[in-house]
Amino acid sequence: MKRRRGRAIAGLLLLAAGAVEAQSDISPPSKALPEPAGNASIRLTRYRKSGEIGLKAVRAPMKDIASTLERATGCAIEMDKELQEGRHTLDISPRPAEKLFHALARRVAARIVVTYRLKHLLAGETAPPGNPLFAGRQVSVNQKRPEEPEILWQQLGITVEMEEDIVGKVVLTARKEPLARALDRAAAQLQARWETVLRLEPRFRSGESADPEEEMRDHFTDLAKMTSKERQEEIRADISAIESLPEDRQEAGVLWMAGNVTGLASLLKSVPGEHRERVALKVAAVAQDYWNVMDRLPPSSRARFDPVCQALLQLQKDYADIGNEESGEE
Repeated sequence: MKRRRGRAIAGLLLLAAGAVEAQSDISPPSKALPEPAGNASIRLTRYRKSGEIGLKAVRAPMKDIASTLERATGCAIEMDKELQEGRHTLDISPRPAEKLFHALARRVAARIVVTYRLKHLLAGETAPPGNPLFAGRQVSVNQKRPEEPEILWQQLGITVEMEEDIVGKVVLTARKEPLARALDRAAAQLQARWETVLRLEPRFRSGESADPEEEMRDHFTDLAKMTSKERQEEIRADISAIESLPEDRQEAGVLWMAGNVTGLASLLKSVPGEHRERVALKVAAVAQDYWNVMDRLPPSSRARFDPVCQALLQLQKDYADIGNEESGEE
């Protein structure tokens, strides 16, 4: 089994090795939006049929971007002052709202923490169905006796904040039903309504150094859950952000990007053997998208980002070495 798995991992490298010549339906790298002479701007593009949302912002304060998305999605968005005051130029193509939030968080170096908040119903108020955004996963629970709400939240694997005047116990049985529906039923028993709260937390604070291993995992996790088209858009956004830096800071940005690529091999090595093939598939897909973007850079940019290309070649070698090591195991 280990020999077969090792050969499979080594074979996956063909994806990354041949990616330079692969064809793609992705358009050439988009340029960073220009810095305006006047006011900041925010524009959302919404598609009613698919529910997808796109976001374009030019030097917009993060607090204004959050307010715009709150109105569009119905989710409460909270963040600390450091994030609120940041200004961002963004171009995120239309996609499902949850994926847009994750892309936004990546672009502003933040993490999303999802919580749910229960608010007491006013006299005569009827609670509307809760927002399914970030509450669409299927849940099962079998709580047939009245229990404190905290016990139910624990069984559902969620964090819930409740206003102080909400009291009572809940009974809830559910089999593979959306979390939003389970929350609707639980909230009704407590004479409450609920909302989704998205907290954006900085991945690292100003003046603090990022933990290399944590940054490596974040980088891989962010890209692995995206489609190929979305990944390439993120890689192009990283390139645009680096090229918009002052000349004396661009080299550090390129080396940061190369380090993200190099970290993929370290990540793969840290994965236990029985899970490595599944992760290897994702690593190969991410590497291929890096190659596709690099291959479409104009010559001047390609030269600037040569350390990233070298990191991809080194990843290719490390990838093969990992596969060969597994092939040689008894």
